[in-house]
Amino acid sequence: MALTDAQSKSIEEKKAEPLYWVVPTYHGWLDEKKYILEYELPGASKDSIKIKALPDYFTLEAKRDNYGYHSDLEFGFEIDPSKIKATYHEGLLRIELPLVDPTEKAVEVKIE
Repeated sequence: MALTDAQSKSIEEKKAEPLYWVVPTYHGWLDEKKYILEYELPGASKDSIKIKALPDYFTLEAKRDNYGYHSDLEFGFEIDPSKIKATYHEGLLRIELPLVDPTEKAVEVKIE
């Protein structure tokens, strides 16, 4: 009995999904105007890495063989997601998340 196209596609999609999900080792520190994260993602290809960010939240997924890396971080400060920079070299992902000045949107109050 031959498989239909839909069944073949479903099997291929399941093969692409990792069997195991792990939290990758990472380090983070604050610089003057940015928060820097470095993730260790051995074996993951650059194309498999997916990063999403909100002003106070960050998520990362990457895949290699039967493993998937997954990390979610919630910040106690705001970042500018539109200005994030990331580089990947030999299994080390470095992400620079620019901090938002909390007084940037402040409104001056006049005293009567």
